[in-house]
Amino acid sequence: MPDTERLSDEALDALLFLSRLELSPDERSRLKRQAGEIISHFDSLSRIDTSDAQADHSGAVDAGSLRADEIGPSLPVPAMKRLSGNFLDGYFAVPKIIEGE
Repeated sequence: MPDTERLSDEALDALLFLSRLELSPDERSRLKRQAGEIISHFDSLSRIDTSDAQADHSGAVDAGSLRADEIGPSLPVPAMKRLSGNFLDGYFAVPKIIEGE
């Protein structure tokens, strides 16, 4: 059973403020438990001995191995219009996902 007290009430309040969320007491309790489970998982990962592990790759990418950045033909507008019924003036209309205050 994970330690749900790993996330303090102050830290939870800060996270909720930053995410602009308001939770009921039951939701707060569930989120605190879930965060404890996630933190416990990362704690278990940090206990893995990696001293014998060899680095297999680098985060750096050799620019020479990338494809050339060349301008090519695009889809014609009639073909794009067939992809969606919400195509207007060269743009796809999408539902509003962020509400204003």
